[in-house]
Amino acid sequence: AKSGRSNQEALKICNLAIENIVANRADMAATYVNRGIVRANRRDFDGAIADYASALRLNPDLAEVFANRGTIYIQTNQYNLALGEFDRALTLELEQPANVYYNRAIVYEHIGETTKAYFDFKKAVELRPNWNLPQIELARFSVQSD
Repeated sequence: AKSGRSNQEALKICNLAIENIVANRADMAATYVNRGIVRANRRDFDGAIADYASALRLNPDLAEVFANRGTIYIQTNQYNLALGEFDRALTLELEQPANVYYNRAIVYEHIGETTKAYFDFKKAVELRPNWNLPQIELARFSVQSD
């Protein structure tokens, strides 16, 4: 799903792999995750959620699934669901934990938890110091001491 192929081409490849290739559980779960990413990019959120559920049936500890579902829930304004997904993702081993902290900070802001948002943006910067997005978000905050 990260190869730079068109969404349509990537979707065809994932479908072919799921339907015709006998793979081990890990490969099949990864294929469902990839197809879920493609579907989410096409704004087929229901299809993406279904693929992520299939991936979790094969491997219930796929952190990226929880992170990806959280992102979908942000896009569909389901902030409480997003928060639960990001919290779960952060208990597992993630490739890009900074992304999850950043996204969870966005959720916290939407639900009025600005202090928690601040600390998650800060954590994202600590984990990926050269990533500008959380730095830009942090610049909006003013910290007051008691």
